[in-house]
Amino acid sequence: MDWDDVGLGARVLDWLTATGKSNRTTERRLDPFATSMRDLDDVTVNLLSVRAGEPLTHNDQVQRITDLRSAGLVVGAVDTATLTELGNATLDSWLKYDVANDSMADEFARTFLLMHEARQLNVDAYVSYAEYWAELRSSYDPHKLLDNWDALFILNYLDNSIDGFAPGSAFRDEKVPVEAIEYDLDDYAEEVAADKETQSAADQVARAIGGKIPRGKARATVCLALEIMATPKQDPRTLLREFGQPRRPRQWDSFDEKQIEKFAAIIANIGIPAGPASDQAKGGRTDTTKPDAILKLPAEINFEKVERAAPQPPKKKPRKKGGSAPKKIDHKRKQERNDIVGRVGEEFALQYEQWRLRGHPDLVEKIEHVSLEDDTKGYDIKSFELDGTDRLVEVKATQGPLETRFFMSAPEKVFADANPETYVILRVGNLNDAPVLCELKSPFDQLDFATAIYEINFLPAEDDE
Repeated sequence: MDWDDVGLGARVLDWLTATGKSNRTTERRLDPFATSMRDLDDVTVNLLSVRAGEPLTHNDQVQRITDLRSAGLVVGAVDTATLTELGNATLDSWLKYDVANDSMADEFARTFLLMHEARQLNVDAYVSYAEYWAELRSSYDPHKLLDNWDALFILNYLDNSIDGFAPGSAFRDEKVPVEAIEYDLDDYAEEVAADKETQSAADQVARAIGGKIPRGKARATVCLALEIMATPKQDPRTLLREFGQPRRPRQWDSFDEKQIEKFAAIIANIGIPAGPASDQAKGGRTDTTKPDAILKLPAEINFEKVERAAPQPPKKKPRKKGGSAPKKIDHKRKQERNDIVGRVGEEFALQYEQWRLRGHPDLVEKIEHVSLEDDTKGYDIKSFELDGTDRLVEVKATQGPLETRFFMSAPEKVFADANPETYVILRVGNLNDAPVLCELKSPFDQLDFATAIYEINFLPAEDDE
């Protein structure tokens, strides 16, 4: 990622500085696993011991109880531990479906049942895992997230928001495909000659990511379970055949047909359709590439606090070397994502315009969301200034902060130049978190317009003389 080109160089360095001041490198979690509990194969015996009031057989009882407690399965200390509602429900499910054992052949079933029971009980941590997965799969091909779980771990760390900014938002706004996601903040910090503390923080994050990837099998299994839960109308056999038991990124040990049918029966029995068995012969991959977990605005927005001044990023620092190479872009998915972000951004801007004119109900009634009917006019919303004059609003939205670069088409620029008195850009940012906006008007002195596309024609033949 060329962090300077996307307008986020200063924010990235601030994020690294803040990360370095923390005692630990934080990630957005997608699973309940911890120090002594990196999968579920030895958890059954722990839960059975706690239920029976017997001591754990684990070699570090204190750490194991701490990790079971962190996972929401027990409460209390080593000598007083009891199962939580989730712990009891999970153990009962494992016993019911004959997966209360230490066999890795049943690891997916144990994981799926844990996630299901947590969802049924609305356990906060597990709800957050599902919500985060829904957010990820709305931006990326979920199959590629599952297959490239090294890239997934990079996102998990870069999606940690500090002071309203997470570097991971840039990968979404720039439509970087999963397989091209890489951690490069350490390289960037070195390129711009950041101070020693910032470079150390960048290395700290790199070490955290590198330390987690070899232990990522359990997270990949959790995400496979979450993906099946997110697509209840699809036959789970399709995903189970495509993936299996994770070994390392992009390498899976396939489930055999007996395992697949066992898992499918469990999924169907708990109320998630498993599809007709005859679908086995059809094969092929389920199409989940369309982002169906749509980006949504908060239920309540305090519009008195959303407006910001136009960003004034610091001057770019000299670089020791050029930026990263261009990434291959999935243009179909990029357009789908642009449409979603644009639509949600326009919805936010429309609500803002209605709020801004709240003292003039006659003008509110006349506001038009013109791009819903015609997106070729050069603006998205026809609104009004407080004195009743026209206000033609073009919305430019990103999931990242306001500093993130945005794009304007040639027709939009022509229209803006032709209507300097009425044209307004509402720059909307932070759509993933707490949306904010700034207002930009002609002559756009605070903006740097750089050519992003060229019109190319063949030259005519030269006349022979």
